[in-house]
Amino acid sequence: MSDAEHPNLAGRYQLLEPIGEGSFSITWRATDAVLGRDVAIKVLRAQFVQNMAFSARFENEARAAALISHPNVIPVFDYGRDNGSLYIVMEYVAGPTFKEYLRNEAPLPVDEAIEFTRQVLEGLGVIHDAGIIHRDVKPQNVLMVHERLVKLTDFGIARVDAAHAGLTDA
Repeated sequence: MSDAEHPNLAGRYQLLEPIGEGSFSITWRATDAVLGRDVAIKVLRAQFVQNMAFSARFENEARAAALISHPNVIPVFDYGRDNGSLYIVMEYVAGPTFKEYLRNEAPLPVDEAIEFTRQVLEGLGVIHDAGIIHRDVKPQNVLMVHERLVKLTDFGIARVDAAHAGLTDA
């Protein structure tokens, strides 16, 4: 496959395939050529890059999320601009979304449902402590890392309290 089929970001990230799509961004599975690992890269749609409000919110999301380190939250590794694109690099999880898991495994035993709920709430507590309000918690935004571990992702419409998160706001 040629580079034309798989674009490159920042001379480092080889975009392989889209794995998610929202109103404001597309998330790709990619390879980090420097570290030799798969990552997920959220790229802000082109029509929003020139909008200062959208690009500032996207950057604040990346900065605030990068401060979070918790087993139940997808970590952010990098943020950048390249050739007119804004992107956030995160951990790639090959497992299904919780929605897909439920479709195949429901109804869940009560103890399993409680454990997954506890993990999502712990992740939410940590991001709230960092000044981020997720605002889009749903099974599609919870990823199954393995059969007993879930991670919260997609802060696309999150609201960041810049002062609380230690960030400045224009």
